[in-house]
Amino acid sequence: MKALAPPYRLDQAALTQQSSVLLMATRRSFMFYAVMLGILTMMMPMGTDIFLASMPAFARGYGMPVSAAELTLAAFFAGNAFGQIFWGPLSDRFGRKPIIVIAVAAYFLAAMAIALSDNFTLVVILRVVQGAAASSGRILANAVSRDLYDRDKLAQLISFIMATGAISAIVTGPLGGFIADHFDWQAAFIVPAVYALVSLLVFVFYYDETIVERNPLAIRPLPMLTSIGEIARNRVFVAYVLTSGCAMVGLSAFLNSGPGLLIGIYGVAPGTFGILYAMLPVGFMAGSILSARYGGRWKSHTFLIIGTTSMTVAGLAMLAFAIFGLPDPRAMVLPMIPYLFGFACIIPQCASGALTPFGRMAGTASSLQGFTQSMMGAAVSVVLALSANGTLYPMGIAIATSGIASIASYIILVRRMHRPSAVKSV
Repeated sequence: MKALAPPYRLDQAALTQQSSVLLMATRRSFMFYAVMLGILTMMMPMGTDIFLASMPAFARGYGMPVSAAELTLAAFFAGNAFGQIFWGPLSDRFGRKPIIVIAVAAYFLAAMAIALSDNFTLVVILRVVQGAAASSGRILANAVSRDLYDRDKLAQLISFIMATGAISAIVTGPLGGFIADHFDWQAAFIVPAVYALVSLLVFVFYYDETIVERNPLAIRPLPMLTSIGEIARNRVFVAYVLTSGCAMVGLSAFLNSGPGLLIGIYGVAPGTFGILYAMLPVGFMAGSILSARYGGRWKSHTFLIIGTTSMTVAGLAMLAFAIFGLPDPRAMVLPMIPYLFGFACIIPQCASGALTPFGRMAGTASSLQGFTQSMMGAAVSVVLALSANGTLYPMGIAIATSGIASIASYIILVRRMHRPSAVKSV
């Protein structure tokens, strides 16, 4: 399978820059990029996890029901979904570093403006902006990773980035509970704003550009649509994106329905919610560490089999708990640990598989991948919101279905595509 080529050639200066990028990747360790890019991806959990426990206080502050706070979360996810369309092409056109700096600065300004605002409509708009800025994290981290490596090395680096990001997920849950117990809801936005400001300084002074050559046509409508069309028709890309997208559906279902069930239905206190929420990244970190540690030794199919199987079993377990009506928060939290373990096993492999064919359009491919996954998750979130009945049953169905769909996509699309008879036709 050939990588898609842009309508221009690398000149001597670009070849020299490519050599310098390869030298930079050699001199700097995986951990340097894992930490730097992990910092970037942490904007997403910082914008959601810390706020979850403060949602009731936020609603009381505006004299509105908790559903109003849920609307701001939906606005954040909407901005996150649509923001992913633009960051990749923009970074292909102007370079990774300037777009990273702009995105982190926008995140900082939006979070601070929310903390200072007394207008609910303005808060919703700013949450869209914050979500759009946060979406840059995963998109640009994957694009930078693809600038430096491909295939197994790429998957291994993404695993390290996810492991670094998992540390934040362990911290943000309890931190959000602590903030909700001891401070006003505004603190749930001031803390992410401070984090973004520190991150901004880190990237300004310590990150070097990695893109080999900027694509002057990347954001022109017709060439961009042509590129997106070529990427979307690529069978390799479609197979991996569907497999990972189905996995993302289960995670989105939990993030959207989980807090309401735990706090509103099960009556879990904010501090306890933070502790329960902190249990989840244990599975995610275990899967990330496994992928990072053995990414260079095991085949990608090994991780995909382990991951999709783990998610399917976990989803079916949650559905069983829902059917038998177990009135315990652990019936919802515990199955998510192996689900997130499987999720962390497959996401690096799917990202690597989807992006490897598109070296010079890694940003655009990463944007399309992220947007597709987010829209799949958003669609299921809408269905869950409409079918919510105060029980675990709707969410259990969604997570079990996502696990089954993910393993089916792997077997039917990815595994079949890599059979010797299929490889020739790709």
